Amino acid sequence: MKTNLLNLFLISIICLLLGNVLSAQKPDIKKIYSELPDEFFSLRIFEDSNPLFHSPTRNEFLREEFFDSKEGMYIASFWDYGDYYGYEEIDTNLVVEPNYWIKINQEYGLASYKFEYEGNTHNLDMIIVEKESKSYLVILERYNPGMGVPAIVETNVFPIINSEVINEKHPISIPQLKWTSFYSKEIVKKINTKLLKGVNIPYLIDVEIVGGESNLCLSPNIVELTWRMSEIIEFENDDELMEYERYLEAEKILGFKDLEKSKPVYIQLKDLIK
Repeated sequence: MKTNLLNLFLISIICLLLGNVLSAQKPDIKKIYSELPDEFFSLRIFEDSNPLFHSPTRNEFLREEFFDSKEGMYIASFWDYGDYYGYEEIDTNLVVEPNYWIKINQEYGLASYKFEYEGNTHNLDMIIVEKESKSYLVILERYNPGMGVPAIVETNVFPIINSEVINEKHPISIPQLKWTSFYSKEIVKKINTKLLKGVNIPYLIDVEIVGGESNLCLSPNIVELTWRMSEIIEFENDDELMEYERYLEAEKILGFKDLEKSKPVYIQLKDLIK
């Protein structure tokens, strides 16, 4: 009896130690997000500038004072009341909309950063992906200046060994999809695909957890495409149209006016890692 109890006790201790070892080896996405060196990030607005998502940017609002327990994320505004309104005393009736959002999901190994201001958006997703008993860090960087200026997207994957991200960058290719991937054939008939022949569909890109797996979520960026095409289409009264009027005309010509919301396409990130 004593021998059996001793054996059970030893097995429990071993299981506890193994659990601690495995837990210690599991990568900590918040630590990776906050401490990963800048050389892992590729997106630069200018060639000689720092990476868009360099350490000061990622960590500026990753502090408890900005944590919104109700939303479960860090939220901050581009302005404080004094800077924005020029008041010495805070007017609590005034509402300043947030511009920064940081969300850490330890369960699924996902850290997301978003900045948005007047149509200009910066998005960063860092995701730990498991494939064939190996761990990887996927870094998805997006810069969208708005007004039809093409978004800049960088998607790369790095191996993780013993919870350490190794600086061996491998680009991830995002597939080019057709309109029928997002809309029914009936809706596609309303789109001027003839005028859009040979034009790649720009994407709105996000990362979502579906069925416990990290997925790349793709939707057509109709606004960007419309702005871009408004600079190409020759209108009858071209010289008389203001910029936004060209956009509205292009929207009608392309069949995008009152177009139904697209159906997003989900691609498991592990399937994009080669």
